[in-house]
Amino acid sequence: MIRTRQQLLYSASATRRILNLPPDVPVRVQEFSKVIWVWVKGCRPTFISKQVYHQHFVDRRREAARALLTYRTVEGWVVLNPLKNTTYQVKTYKTHLSCTCEDYRNQVYFLGRACCKHCYAVLAELGFTSLREYLSDQKFQRN
Repeated sequence: MIRTRQQLLYSASATRRILNLPPDVPVRVQEFSKVIWVWVKGCRPTFISKQVYHQHFVDRRREAARALLTYRTVEGWVVLNPLKNTTYQVKTYKTHLSCTCEDYRNQVYFLGRACCKHCYAVLAELGFTSLREYLSDQKFQRN
């Protein structure tokens, strides 16, 4: 399923999770330069910073990565989701990680960079808590 940038980061479902609302509550969102305008049925409209959405986006993927199994191969990594019985290939580079999943492709398309739950699983296996930490380590090793 191809998404838009707004659906990827600033969706109504993300808004419900951030505000701890039930899934059936009507929510509308609109993107502005640094904030998201949020309307929840029965409440006054409010603004939520994009930073909150970005952190939510990362936190969800980090949390989902905990349930995944990683296996090192000659070509990189195989990441298995035992609940769905799906596997994806992750490769590590000095400047980024890449994955064969749809979430990774959507992030690259709409955000210009990506770190899906499969990449977070590999980062955790390598001892890193974030992509930024991994990239910083790679930059340090080049010198």
